[in-house]
Amino acid sequence: MIVLSIMLILALGCTQQTPPVNNTTACTQEAKICPDGSAVGRIGPNCEFAPCPQIVGNDSDAHGCKPSAGYSWCEIQQKCVREWETPCQTSPPGTIPPVTAPGSANFQRCISQCEPGNAGNGALCRDGCSMEEAAGTKSTSLCDALDNPANRPSCYGTVAKAAGDITICDRLTDATDKNYCLSVFGSPGAG
Repeated sequence: MIVLSIMLILALGCTQQTPPVNNTTACTQEAKICPDGSAVGRIGPNCEFAPCPQIVGNDSDAHGCKPSAGYSWCEIQQKCVREWETPCQTSPPGTIPPVTAPGSANFQRCISQCEPGNAGNGALCRDGCSMEEAAGTKSTSLCDALDNPANRPSCYGTVAKAAGDITICDRLTDATDKNYCLSVFGSPGAG
């Protein structure tokens, strides 16, 4: 009986299983080359390749511009531009945009592009819209409300040119501002 008990203990001790050390899956050491030139390996329980990193500029709009890289379509220039590098003209060079009244649709469209998250760049963009509107309405009231007062002489000159009225520049009291206004108007030998 003692011999039988010893054999039973030995038999049970030898058949006991040890638990696994961890629950990880070993994947092969292959690599996948991504479009940006980087490499990714296999991961996870199914040993699938990790996703490639997102490439900035790997998107295109209807015109082929890449918004993630800062490009947007400029209708007048007929090309993709980065507004902070090459501002998109809102009207052909040498023309005054068609504006009918303060707060017109063109002005609202222009201003809406200056808002955060759009292609515009704040005060500079808003001043440009105001100058276009001022020229179209032939009114200096928007010039007086520009975010950057240094833009007023140019705005006054643009309004004077649109109205064909050089005396608009006379409203500026500073001689340097007045001369700049006259140069925008196109008066030779202004001063």
